[in-house]
Amino acid sequence: GTRPGSFASDGISVSSRLIIDLSAIERAEAMLTPGQSGYLGSPHYDDLAAMWQQGENFPILWHQADVQAAAKHTLTLAKRP
Repeated sequence: GTRPGSFASDGISVSSRLIIDLSAIERAEAMLTPGQSGYLGSPHYDDLAAMWQQGENFPILWHQADVQAAAKHTLTLAKRP
């Protein structure tokens, strides 16, 4: 594991975390160091790196209303006519 604030001195660390209390799933948290995209050219390639360095996590949203409220963009996929 890692300790907050020890990123630079440990030399190695995990790149992802998943914390779920099944009795309170709405409080689940996660971290994925590469951010939302593993593609180097993406603006989201390292958008979670600073949070990871601080030992922070982001909430996992389980309910549709929470997901829609937190959404910054919407992508609609449609079948070709």
